Amino acid sequence: KLNDVAAIGSGKFISIGNLGTIIRTEGSGNTNTIIDNQYSNNLIKITKTPDGKLISVGQYGIILISSNEGISWQKINTQFNETFMDVCFINNSVGYIISYEGKILKTIDGGFNWTQQNNPVISNLFSISMASENVGYISGNRGLILKTTDSGNNWQRLSPLTSVNIIKIQAVDENNIFCLNTNDSLYKSTNGGNDW
Repeated sequence: KLNDVAAIGSGKFISIGNLGTIIRTEGSGNTNTIIDNQYSNNLIKITKTPDGKLISVGQYGIILISSNEGISWQKINTQFNETFMDVCFINNSVGYIISYEGKILKTIDGGFNWTQQNNPVISNLFSISMASENVGYISGNRGLILKTTDSGNNWQRLSPLTSVNIIKIQAVDENNIFCLNTNDSLYKSTNGGNDW
């Protein structure tokens, strides 16, 4: 099963999935190459930094980084063993990972070292989206939405908009946010998550 895909250039894509599956696609889908990364962890999400580096995360705390369009991958060793659900970068250096178990991690060196950030709640987390260097949003279990205004150092809980899990959140900018729950209901806020 494939779980996510990232565009890496004109007609080039990297797909990631269960059991460590990484597939590199070229020629607008005409050529698929299975990459042997030597790991069997389920890979859940992948993102690309502005300078083209690929970061994939998943089961049992796995973090893989590629600097050559997915041809080869480096495993980043951390003390974390959670299931990483999402990863995002706001520039080439600063990025975030969230886990199903409720951890929020931050890197300031392009993904090679990660530190745990403050999380005011104990809850499953599913999706993260940074609107700017300072402002970002996380969605989670039973309508949970967290917001940071200080680059992820602190997160505050916003009033829940639903009792259903919010599986995806996307910030267009600091004020305009969309989120999707497991019942396929789509919500929009135009004032930074204060109202939906």
